[in-house]
Amino acid sequence: MAVRGSRRSNLPPQRGPRSARDLTMRDAPPSGPAADHRRPATRRPARGGPDNRAPDGRPAPAADRRPAPGTDRRPARGGPDNRAADRSRGRGRGRAGVSFGGRGTSEPNQTPEITANIEAALTRRYNKDTKILDLSSLGQDSDLKKAEFHGLTESHGTKFFKCIMKVCDGFFKTPEDKENLIAGIILANNGLKDLTPLTGYLGLDRTFPDLKAVDLSGNRISKIEDLSRWKYKFKRLEHLVLSGNPIESDLKLARSLVEQFPALVTVNNLPIPAEIYIKPNPPKVLPPIFGDINGLVEKFVTTFFPGFDNHRAAMVPYYYDATSKFSYCVDTKSLRAPSEPKVLQKGEWKDYTHNSRNLHILNNPHTKVRRLHQGVDDITKAFNDIPTTKHAAFDNTKWLVECSMIPNVPDLAGTKGGVNGFRVLVHGEYQEIETGKSRSFDRTFILAPGPNEVRIINDMMTIRGYGGSEAFQPDASEPVVQTHAVQTAPVLSEEEQKQKWVLELSRISGMNFEYSQMCMEQCDWVPDDALASFTEKHQQGQVPTEAFVQIV
Repeated sequence: MAVRGSRRSNLPPQRGPRSARDLTMRDAPPSGPAADHRRPATRRPARGGPDNRAPDGRPAPAADRRPAPGTDRRPARGGPDNRAADRSRGRGRGRAGVSFGGRGTSEPNQTPEITANIEAALTRRYNKDTKILDLSSLGQDSDLKKAEFHGLTESHGTKFFKCIMKVCDGFFKTPEDKENLIAGIILANNGLKDLTPLTGYLGLDRTFPDLKAVDLSGNRISKIEDLSRWKYKFKRLEHLVLSGNPIESDLKLARSLVEQFPALVTVNNLPIPAEIYIKPNPPKVLPPIFGDINGLVEKFVTTFFPGFDNHRAAMVPYYYDATSKFSYCVDTKSLRAPSEPKVLQKGEWKDYTHNSRNLHILNNPHTKVRRLHQGVDDITKAFNDIPTTKHAAFDNTKWLVECSMIPNVPDLAGTKGGVNGFRVLVHGEYQEIETGKSRSFDRTFILAPGPNEVRIINDMMTIRGYGGSEAFQPDASEPVVQTHAVQTAPVLSEEEQKQKWVLELSRISGMNFEYSQMCMEQCDWVPDDALASFTEKHQQGQVPTEAFVQIV
């Protein structure tokens, strides 16, 4: 990387003349010894000031305020005695007439003299053989000093760098020419604390997005966050040099850089260890836990979602009542399937956000309460605000449904301590009828006994961008066990099988191991009978409180 530029003019010919428009530096007064002789020898007092008042204190007439003939008249503009003053009134223009627009100026313009100085510097600093453009120690460059440039970290350094990038961009006719002729850029010894002077409009990342090598050695970068402005920018960057920066001592530097620049091969001219690229295997999606009893949950799921698609108004009073609650939130930052567009359309979530109860975003407590809907009428209104949907057909590749029994669910009879209910988690997808867009969703129901077998106590839904259903596919490396296939797993001993049943009953019922074992023993070790017996006794309030105390 540390290749000095050739002094030969090896840059491609520039296309077209440069702009001759002048700029205005943001009211930067001249400084230094040279500025003293450029200021006018005398200044005219402010109008109405103490030197221009009549003896009685009133402002003098205009005729009285005029200088007397032959006294301190200003020489003609451009005259020999006023050239320095003219330069000082030029809003900070230097010898080359350099200027950088005032506030809000996004694109700097440069005079022909500035352009010539930049071109001369770039010509010297480009090495045709290595395809390296050397932009190190820019503040010490003799040609750039003629344009009043003193470094990237000095006043107006960021805007001057944009001028440099603008001239660079003019050398190339196509992006392909730029990629073929510039492989790397050296930015060493520029006093950079972060990448702010190099980014933004006409920044390095936009002018040379396909760089393969960047040298930032000898700067003052101290932490990985100082490089965050280039995150996900240089997707083809293979070589990065950060030696001579405080960040060099970071033991996790290489791993952090690989996260920002996936194509990176070397850091500080050393290859990145192979183990950094070895990603840990993602956790497997386990098969669902489905602790259904008498098919109640299965019937509910297969009835609820078709009703949500086609008969929302009739379905709400069927499953919800005055105490039921419903809310949803939109997760706009979830991972999307590779087939989904990378850039979201404007108004992608406009039909959802007005009623979304995302507690990570909402701060107003009144809004949080207002978006938690309770009762048949309020829930019906909330359902009507959701776009019309069509859920995927029920098959194992599109849905993942889990359910487990939970105690202490309130019932209509007001049973003390509640009754056993179900927690049902549904992961799936649906399509919006009007827009045709696919969405993924997660929905959690708390179910209790009701007039139509079950009633919904709580319904919470999270809506996400479409993420696909690959996670629901069975692992190809593991054989799918058919219903009547011979079990190949090792046969458990009788004691091991009993212990497994006890643990399963404890998980479903919430009872501790001792009471779960007692229940199994009294039901002759028949799991279905034990679960049914527990449900009956618990509803009658005959299961003592200590049965649910977990013994550590």
